[in-house]
Amino acid sequence: MDTVAWSINGRDVSFQTSVSFPTEIGEYVVVHTPRGERLLTQVHHRHAVESLDNGRRIEGNGRVIHRLDSGEPIDAFDGGTLALAEASDVASVALPASSDSVALEVGRLTSPSVPAGFRAAGFSRHTFLCG
Repeated sequence: MDTVAWSINGRDVSFQTSVSFPTEIGEYVVVHTPRGERLLTQVHHRHAVESLDNGRRIEGNGRVIHRLDSGEPIDAFDGGTLALAEASDVASVALPASSDSVALEVGRLTSPSVPAGFRAAGFSRHTFLCG
């Protein structure tokens, strides 16, 4: 079975894939829409289903974290495909930095293995005193 992905709002993605597609809850995938958009998506839910015509498959959903090809918002789509995210897809989101702030590395993601952290500008004395 091929992977198929769709969204009714451009932010939440649903998908179906074969049981052998190696994705777990919390992992990142890249959704390729029929219009060529590339969406970094975090898997939030997945479960196995069985039907008489298609056999066993995985159904799940996730949330779009970042559009990889531009910053433009996207619309609903149907007929997208799914691929595992590579380190280069996740790196800029997992360790965010900007021109006005440096990134504070606090650890590593495990799949894919990339540094994880926070933007230093987001912290203040209140954050450290109050949590």
